[in-house]
Amino acid sequence: MRENWVDHAKGIGIILVVFGHVNRGWNGAGLHMPGGLYGLMDSLIYAFHMPLFFFLSGLFFVKSIESRGTLRFIGNKVDTLVYPFVIWLTIQGTIQILLSCYTNGNATVTDMLTMYVRPHDQFWFLYALMNAVLFALLYWREAYKRGWPFLILAITVVLYLFQGRSAKASTSTSSRASRCSISRGPASCRSCASSSRSAWAPSR
Repeated sequence: MRENWVDHAKGIGIILVVFGHVNRGWNGAGLHMPGGLYGLMDSLIYAFHMPLFFFLSGLFFVKSIESRGTLRFIGNKVDTLVYPFVIWLTIQGTIQILLSCYTNGNATVTDMLTMYVRPHDQFWFLYALMNAVLFALLYWREAYKRGWPFLILAITVVLYLFQGRSAKASTSTSSRASRCSISRGPASCRSCASSSRSAWAPSR
């Protein structure tokens, strides 16, 4: 039986996500709220609205894995988390690359590839939730007795270090692209777009 209060809580969380972004957009546009109201509202919303989604996502973890079994549970998470993450990240990344010379993004193929391990924009949530599910599975059925915490710690450290290097490489690439477009003008922009298309063209 579906728990209606969970759906209500998700709806409240979605409304707060939208309002939180709009609130920050207003402030960034110079539409400041009086008396420090912006800071108060921003702190209240961001203190719990995203943790709320993680809490609701894991609320029925044990019940779900017991009723479906481990393999079916993993298959369901692949369909609902991994598949949307990979497909939509690829679609958005490709569009950003093709249109980078007409926007202020300066996206490159390297930027897109690093997003699979260092996602940004809306994809961070699916990435974090996938990791949370993975860690929960590793702990499932007292796996911690076999040293899984040390493996999880090692994976976390490796990902953290890799993301740090990826961030530096991405910043350097974006800076070079910006300087190139400024110094060479529209001709460089057309060259950039052509290179992006050729990088993604199927090999014959």
